[in-house]
Amino acid sequence: MSAARLASNARILIACCALLLAIPAIVGFFFTDHEARGRWEKRDLAAIPAVADESPYFEGVSAFVDDHIGLAVPLNQLYRRLLFFGFRDSPIDRVTVGADGFAFLNSHDDTRQYQNFDLLCFDGQDNALVADRVALLARLYDLFASRGYDVSIGVAISKPVLYPEKLPGNLPQRYLEACPNYRETANVPVQVRDALLASGRTIHYPLEQFVEARNEDHFFPKNNFHWNGRSAHLFARSLFEARQFGVPEDFSAGARLISVRADMKYLGFDRNATVWRFPYRGFGVTQQFREPEFIREHFPGARDYSFFETENPMTERRALVLSNSFGRYLAPHLAPAYRSLAQANLNHLRPREMRRFFDEFPPKIGATDIILLIHDRALIDRWSLDDMIRALEPDDGRRKPRRRR
Repeated sequence: MSAARLASNARILIACCALLLAIPAIVGFFFTDHEARGRWEKRDLAAIPAVADESPYFEGVSAFVDDHIGLAVPLNQLYRRLLFFGFRDSPIDRVTVGADGFAFLNSHDDTRQYQNFDLLCFDGQDNALVADRVALLARLYDLFASRGYDVSIGVAISKPVLYPEKLPGNLPQRYLEACPNYRETANVPVQVRDALLASGRTIHYPLEQFVEARNEDHFFPKNNFHWNGRSAHLFARSLFEARQFGVPEDFSAGARLISVRADMKYLGFDRNATVWRFPYRGFGVTQQFREPEFIREHFPGARDYSFFETENPMTERRALVLSNSFGRYLAPHLAPAYRSLAQANLNHLRPREMRRFFDEFPPKIGATDIILLIHDRALIDRWSLDDMIRALEPDDGRRKPRRRR
C-alpha cells in the first residue's frame, strides 16, 4: 500500500486555512490591551497557571486562553451594540432601555438594580422625609451664609421624572405605576423647595418649567444620564430670572445642534448624544483649561473641576459651584452671569478634606456666591449633605473663616 501524498496546492491551502484560524489567537494575544480589557470588564483576567500535573492546571490554561486569545473585546462590543440598538435591551443590569431609544441609569450600584427608581418613584413621594431634608438644606444654607456668601441651592431634574412614559413595559409593574405619579404628587423636592422659599432662602427646582419644555427638540439627551444643552440652559436662565439678574435677550442666541459622546460609558461601547450648544458670544466667556497651581493643594482629587472668566458678565459677582456630577454640565451656562465661576465636583473630595476645602478654597478664588447643586435623587438620598454640614460647623474655640472681599 502506498502512502498518501498531498499535492503542493493542497499543502498551501491547508497552511492558509491554519493561518486564517490563527489570526484571532495572534491578534488577541499580541495586539490586545489586556489591562484595558480587565478595567473595562471590572475583573482580573486569568493568569498563566503554574506548571503542574494536576487537573486544575489545564483548567487554568483554558481560563487563560478564554481571557487572552481571540477577538473577545470587539466581538463582545459587537454583541452589546446588537443588543442595545437591535433588540432595545441593555447589556448591563443597571441601565434600562426604554421607548424611542431612551436610556435610563436605574442604579449606581451593580448589586442593587432599580435603586434610582426606588429612590425617585417611592422615597420621592414619602412625606415623612420632607422635614428632615428641609432641616438639612436649611442648616447647610445658613452655614454658608454665616460666612458671608450669597447662597443658592439648585436641584436638577432627572430623566425618569421628566420621561416616565419612556420607561419600558417589561419593568416590574410597581415602577410603571409609581414613576408616572411622581410629578402629579407633592413630591419631596417640591415640598422642600416650597418650605425653603417660604423661609426666605434661595432654592431652585423648576420642575414645572422642565415639564412644559420636555418635548422640545433634544431638550434632555435620550442617551445621557445627565442633563446637557437646552435643559441645563433653561435651568441657568430660570435661576437668573429668579435671582432678578436681568437676563439679556442674546443669552439664548446662536444655539446649534452638535454631537457629543454620551455620558453612560459603562455599556461597553461608545454612543453619541445630540445636544444644543449655546455660544454666549456677547458675554465673552473663556474657560481656563490650565489648573491654578493651588488647586491640587485644596482639592487633591480634582478630576471634575472647571473655571470660567467672563468679559461682559451680567453681574460683577464671583461664584463657586459645589456640585455632584450634574455641575459639570451646568457650569458653562452659569458662567455668563459672573465675572468668574469655578465648579468643583464634591464626589471627588473625601469627607476629611472638606473642612480645609471650605475654609480655604472659596476665599482663594475670591468667591462671593456659593451655588450648591445636586439632583432630585441625591436630595432624597441625602448625598453628602451630612458630611458638608460637619465640615462647615466650627470646632470649639475655632474662629469662623472670613472670605476675601
